Amino acid sequence: MNAIVRLLRIIICLLLSLLPSLLIAQSKPLRELKVGYPLGGSSSYFWVAYRSGSFEKHGLKLEPIYIRGGLMGIQAALSGDLPLQLQGASTVVAAWAQGAKEFQFIGAVGNRLDYILAAHPSIKRPEDLKGKRIGVSQLGSSTDFIARVAVRR
Repeated sequence: MNAIVRLLRIIICLLLSLLPSLLIAQSKPLRELKVGYPLGGSSSYFWVAYRSGSFEKHGLKLEPIYIRGGLMGIQAALSGDLPLQLQGASTVVAAWAQGAKEFQFIGAVGNRLDYILAAHPSIKRPEDLKGKRIGVSQLGSSTDFIARVAVRR
């Protein structure tokens, strides 16, 4: 329930922030950009704005391209193929720390992690994970980062 309320608040704030632009007529041609996006709930704010036509109202014509997050997203951004990439901060920070200084991290959607650690019923406490394997979507991805943080704690 809390997650739904938080998501609705984000969507409402996003839509309200776009109201002033509705009063200004677009006279310039739309700027076309490719934007990479990962699969998951954390990119839902993008789809709300995209489907509602909000980007066009601000002079942007976006072409969404599915790219698995993590390393693949960073590689596509570094190659110059994608000027915009929606993804978790962990891979951006790691790339920046290793010398990719041209990255600009714009912001985050929330202040909490939206991940759930699902385990076999035999796992009752964090200590029960000792010696076990944890599945992540991709090495270097946000799920990898979150799993490592969870194991350390």
